[in-house]
Parts: sequence; C-alpha cells; structure tokens
Amino acid sequence: MLIFSAGSYSYKTANVINGAFSVTVARSNPIGMIFVGFNNEYLGYLYLKNNIASLPMSRVKSRVATIDLGALSSSGLVVEPANNPLGNEIPITAEELKPLAHFNGLFASIIKNPDIDGNGVIDCLEGKKYFLQIAYIIYPGTFGSNLTPSVDNFEIRQYQIHFFSNTSNCPDTVTVTGPQGSPFSSPKTLNRVQIGSYCTHQYISNNNPDLPAAGEYRVEYPTEILTFNIPDQSPILSNSILMLPTITLNNEGRIQKISWVYRLAAGSGEALNPESFIENILINRTVSGVAAPTVIIPSTSVTELDLSDKGIIWNQVEVIGTCYDDVYGNLYSIFWPK
Repeated sequence: MLIFSAGSYSYKTANVINGAFSVTVARSNPIGMIFVGFNNEYLGYLYLKNNIASLPMSRVKSRVATIDLGALSSSGLVVEPANNPLGNEIPITAEELKPLAHFNGLFASIIKNPDIDGNGVIDCLEGKKYFLQIAYIIYPGTFGSNLTPSVDNFEIRQYQIHFFSNTSNCPDTVTVTGPQGSPFSSPKTLNRVQIGSYCTHQYISNNNPDLPAAGEYRVEYPTEILTFNIPDQSPILSNSILMLPTITLNNEGRIQKISWVYRLAAGSGEALNPESFIENILINRTVSGVAAPTVIIPSTSVTELDLSDKGIIWNQVEVIGTCYDDVYGNLYSIFWPK
C-alpha cells in the first residue's frame, strides 16, 4: 500500500496483513491510500464516503495514536474500510464533510488514476509527479451599506488551471484537449510559466466564465501524453468555504478591526471549523483605487485583524479580500466590494 500526502504529493509504504491494517498517525497534511500488488500493479484506492478519498489527519482526536480501518472490502478499484474513521477517530460534522468532499476532488482524481502518463507504472514509483491546480477569483456578494457583506450573488470572475510536472525536460508549450464544454474541446496550446520548481503550463479563463468542465484533459508533451481528470466543479457554488468579514469602526468612521467567520457558500450560514481544510490565509483591501499591503494570517484560529493604528477611512475602501489556499493545493481569491 502507498500512502500519499496531499500538498507535497510525497508517499510512503505500509503493509496490509490478512486484509486489515492500522495507520500510524502523523497529524499533518491529508493522506490518500493506494493499494498495490506484489509486482506494484495498481489494485485500487481507499474510499470513505461522499466522494471523499482522503483522510484529514490534523483532525484526528488528540489521544488517538493509530487509526484501525479494520477489514477492507473491494469492488473493482474501490476499497472500503469496515471502520470508517470520519466521525469517530476523526471528528467531523455533516456540514464539514461538504467542503472536504469538494476540496479533495482533484487530489482524489490522482489517487484514482496514479498512472497519469499511461505507461503502466504508478508514477510515484518512477519518481514522477504530475498534478493540476485550479485557482479561482470569486465575488460572492457585496457590503452595500452594511458592515458585513451579504452572500447573494456568487460569481466566478475568473479561473486558472495549472498543469504541473517534475520533468527535467520542460517544453515551452504543450497542447491540451479537454471535454465538450471546456475551453479545450478544440486543442489549445498553453505556454510555460514559472511557478516554483515544477514544469508548469497555465490556462487563464476569460472574465465571468463557466466553471471548468468535468472530464478528461489530455496534455501533450513532445515525448508523452498526460491524462488528468477534473471532477464536477459545481459544488464550489455551495460547498466551498467563505471567509465572511465584518468591519468594526471607531467613532470617526475609521476601521478599528476586521473580524471574520468561516461558513459554507450556501447552507445554514452557521460558522464552521476550517481546520484541516484551508491554509495560507490572506487579507487585503483596496482603498481609493490603491491596493494596500496584504496581511498574512498565521492560523485558522486567528479570526480578527486589528487595524486601529492604520487610520483607514471606511468610506474610502472599495474592496475587502479574504483569500486562502485549500490544503490540497487549490487557490480561492474571494473579494467583497462595497
């Protein structure tokens, strides 16, 4: 069995004994599990529920040292545990399962298809890393005359798709073919961009696009073809997490602080716990046409930003941004105009 870590896409091996095994807990990134045979042939992947194929390890109860998944049963490539730890060793509510199912989608697609280059060998066993990332620009609502914005017009303004590879021979361009309804229903050439140390090619949508179409995306390199799958992205409209800001003013109409809660894009409106879902939180603002320096929030446990020493006049603020990455590597830039 191979245990994959989301974000880094690193892996380690573990053994299955008599159809059952236990996983030693490392409270870090979410993990997914791939089952392989004696000759490293792909046998299937661990599936939990609601399209979830990963374990949010930082949610594991503090006194739990191992997670016993019990006996495993398989149907085709789908392997299900007798003991599903979601809700037991890993406490999580029904509302929190919704963003987990959405956020883990692209990572789960790699777990389900770990041979992206189609050469019959699981990619990581050859030292290869292939994955994709989607970055969204979202306008979910406006402040209007209020100090807390309404969520009444969820709008995707733009998205980017980044195709990543760790190949050392990175071409300047690749050709991408995708499903009907995607920008790649006719083959499209993408240029190389610099994002970290990976070989990366980028697509940027037009303004106010349709969501990325679900289906198979074929990326043609000079010497190989990579096949990625993008799952249905429509759950972003209801099951993504919004950082909903509230502005507190002093008697002079200047911003004293920005506080926020985490909630689903649609639903009850109740706050939820974002731990194990998001990281790299950013707060930014535009004042009188000028973008102010971005503030990095160190933890999801921090829920307010003191701006009392900045002298910011609320009437001059145009947009507040509450942005983050999910723990699976996708980006959400969320903006609240007045």
